[in-house]
Amino acid sequence: MNRYRFPGDHVAANIEQGEVLGAIDLGSNSFHMIIARVEEGSFSVVDKMKETVRLADGLDENMQLTKKAQKRGLECIARFSQMLGTVHPQRVRAVGTSTLRRASNAWEFIAKASDILGVPIDIISGHEEARLIYQGVRYSQGLSDDRHLIVDIGGGSTEIIIGEGTRVMQVHSLDMGCVHFSRKYFKHGRMTKDSFAKAEVAAALKLRPIKASLKSLGWADAIGTSGTNNAIYELVGANDLHGPFITPGGLDKLRARLLDAKHVDKIALTGLAPDRRPVLPGGLAILTSVFRSLGVKSMDRSLGALREGVLFDLMGRMRHQDVRDLEIQRLMTQYRADPEHAGRVEDLAVSLLDQTHAKWKLDPDSAKQYLSWAAKLHEIGLAVSYSGYHKHSAYLVSASDLAGFASSEQRVLAHVIRCHRKKLSDHYFEELTEKEADLAIRLAILLRIAVLVYRSRSPELPSDLELHIKNGGRKVVLDISEDWLDEHALTLADLEREENLWKGTSFRFVLNPV
Repeated sequence: MNRYRFPGDHVAANIEQGEVLGAIDLGSNSFHMIIARVEEGSFSVVDKMKETVRLADGLDENMQLTKKAQKRGLECIARFSQMLGTVHPQRVRAVGTSTLRRASNAWEFIAKASDILGVPIDIISGHEEARLIYQGVRYSQGLSDDRHLIVDIGGGSTEIIIGEGTRVMQVHSLDMGCVHFSRKYFKHGRMTKDSFAKAEVAAALKLRPIKASLKSLGWADAIGTSGTNNAIYELVGANDLHGPFITPGGLDKLRARLLDAKHVDKIALTGLAPDRRPVLPGGLAILTSVFRSLGVKSMDRSLGALREGVLFDLMGRMRHQDVRDLEIQRLMTQYRADPEHAGRVEDLAVSLLDQTHAKWKLDPDSAKQYLSWAAKLHEIGLAVSYSGYHKHSAYLVSASDLAGFASSEQRVLAHVIRCHRKKLSDHYFEELTEKEADLAIRLAILLRIAVLVYRSRSPELPSDLELHIKNGGRKVVLDISEDWLDEHALTLADLEREENLWKGTSFRFVLNPV
């Protein structure tokens, strides 16, 4: 049984000992799941499961996942769901990577897979994938505070990270993976000197823009993780190819053995798993180019990777050390947001949520988190210009690499911020899923009201302020002190304009002085 010990007090008292957690990685080549039990200062792996799904092979010329590929994936998800058993859904996190980022119909697969699992599936950016991989390697390997180069060659992308202790110094996600390269450069499984040369040049071109910045940082050691690196590590050791570590000489010998075989079906290597055989040449070409471009002399391997990183991140959220909160604070500082004003807007918006979440059937915890983030960031666009600052704020959120955030979370947050002032219209939410749009427009309504009440930036708040939801959730009635409105003519005028500004939606705003 694998046991991972956390540095310091990573496992907090508010995480019950013996609690079971799950992490799922829906990769381009394989789907992975890990189930672990929290113990004193550590967690122990209860079960692991990996299935070769080759989702990337199911991308057609229109970048759509074929029905056949979706079927393979959903059948695997059903088996994962059975293994999870009674693990609480809030203790499970599932993430999708390269192929699900690229597929134009990914939403179709994600909706079905989420229903089967009973938990949402977060499509994470390449930057976030790399950050989580580093965390997975760091904690599972017990890395020193030296500087490390981490290379993860997946089915659809390659993540390259330099980290030092807890700090991720540089991350890159490159659009090249073992499935894609094997299919493109080693068609029908044939391996020739020419095919290897073309694949290695293609990988080198992907690496060229980043190699100088990586080499300028330097590193004490290089570590490979995930399927390709682990497979090659095992092969060089089991077949007397300059093992036990991966070296340039070992890679050259491995390529020679593949060229002798001429076809993937005829590769004769001890320890080569059948499901690794078709994608080995593409992965080898990428790793060879990484060694040459970056001047790597030797590479160890880590059995910890993305799924372990997801697990550690989930535990951080459970102990209220959510990296997403740190990212929100970073943006506030970077764009000089007014923390006192943002805090007042946040408090009022959350108070309005407390009054309305039941009628709107919102998950109060999730909605509060989004609303708090949106309130904190709603004015960061002022750093660009006052004119249209809500649009600038939304753009800064959507265009930033935000550690810990899934793409869908970032998208919802940007839409809430975009719609906190000026005209409110249903069409602003068209690029969201129906569920995301339902949440985002309601949170935008709450944020709008809080921003309007505090427009004068005075800390004074009317004592009689209540929000009521009527007519099946579509009528929003604001009770507010008439005396207070008489003393705040600008706020009164703003609130009276709201009814017209909502005409592009199915919601109706009613101001009710009391």
